[in-house]
Amino acid sequence: MTPTSIILVCRHNLFSTNAVATRELSLGTHEITLALDDTFPLGTSSTNVTVEVITASDAVTILVGLVQDSTLSAEANSLCLASLAAAAAAFDRGNVNAGDNQLQALQNKLRAQVMPFNATLAGELIRATQEIIDGTAGRVTL
Repeated sequence: MTPTSIILVCRHNLFSTNAVATRELSLGTHEITLALDDTFPLGTSSTNVTVEVITASDAVTILVGLVQDSTLSAEANSLCLASLAAAAAAFDRGNVNAGDNQLQALQNKLRAQVMPFNATLAGELIRATQEIIDGTAGRVTL
């Protein structure tokens, strides 16, 4: 098997030469280029991906839109939006732990109050909430 060279470039700066790369990006839009060279003639390929790095509060705002556009009852909608408002406020204050706790409380509400009636919607909202929690993992609370 022929070795393959892997190059990841972000904003014209070398990002990594490893097959798996973990790197923290600043807020904003980033274009990442993956270039592969298997050393055969004309064996070089590349592709680009654009990623948008947002704050946890911005992610909660997106989740608010999902809740508002959902088929939740008015009561469940209000409960979810209250938890999301508290989470966003906590993230805006820099209190990641409190924001995550609010999102975990929302997950519990979804399991108890939405899951019995609409398991699909509850699952989607729980997964979206978990994505935010996972994105804040390891962040320092101010």
